[in-house]
Amino acid sequence: MSESTLTTSPTCSWGLDTEDGNTWTSQCGGYFTINEGTPTENGMKFCLYCGHPLVEDDEDFSIFDEALAMTRAAVAD
Repeated sequence: MSESTLTTSPTCSWGLDTEDGNTWTSQCGGYFTINEGTPTENGMKFCLYCGHPLVEDDEDFSIFDEALAMTRAAVAD
C-alpha cells in the first residue's frame, strides 16, 4: 500500500507542524516544507502526494502521524 492511498476523502487536509513551524503535514501522510507563507498563499491547490484538492486545516495534525505509523506497521507485518 502506498502512502497516497491512506485517504479516501475527496479533499486532503494540510496542517502546519507546530514543532517545526515550516513543515506542513498532509492527511495522506506527506510532509512538505514551505519557507514563506501557507500552501494557499503559494498557489497550491492540490496535494502533491495523493492529488486531492488541498484544504488547509488549523487542527493539530499529530493524529495523522500516529495513524500513518500504525498503517506502516500493519503493512510491514
